[in-house]
Amino acid sequence: MVLERAVESEAQFQNSAPIGPQSQIPLGVHDMIVSWDRQEGYMSVRAAGDRWWFKEMLGSAVLTDTDNAVGRLHITAKGEINGEQLVLWRPSNAPPHPMVRGTRRDISYNRLCYFRAEQQWRLRDERMAWNSPEALRILPGYVGDWNIEWPQSDTVAHLFHQGFVVICDTGCFMHPHGGYGHFYTSDRWEEANATHS
Repeated sequence: MVLERAVESEAQFQNSAPIGPQSQIPLGVHDMIVSWDRQEGYMSVRAAGDRWWFKEMLGSAVLTDTDNAVGRLHITAKGEINGEQLVLWRPSNAPPHPMVRGTRRDISYNRLCYFRAEQQWRLRDERMAWNSPEALRILPGYVGDWNIEWPQSDTVAHLFHQGFVVICDTGCFMHPHGGYGHFYTSDRWEEANATHS
């Protein structure tokens, strides 16, 4: 419970001021960096040598890595700024994220955020009871097929994954030390059942 209070105390609240007009993200697939801009008070995305800010995010992307020293998510996607909303599309030619063995967290609404004090990430199942010992996991990072949602009505810098997660507790081909959360979309559920049976 002490850990939960420490994590919650780091919540970043969104700036209520309008972001204002922005140019468009260039066409095509880009390697991007998503992070919270502590100075501006908005979430931001960097791509093609430029930066954009947003208050809402939806779509899908390949989550390739996390930068734990500064709390950044590295993704590959096409992107579009629509007012204060960032819309992302996973590249159509990207192969599905390989299935790994580990602790499977069922299809749910998974809240993600950066635990700055520990330079790690958290994963909270929003459909579990708040005090459930299984609801919150602290992880060294995330990878996989990210099905993204962050509604503008959420004024805290929380991003979400709508899908399921496998935590490779004992390590996998990508992370031999283990502990990473691997993201999958709901259409991979039957394959996951076969892998974990």
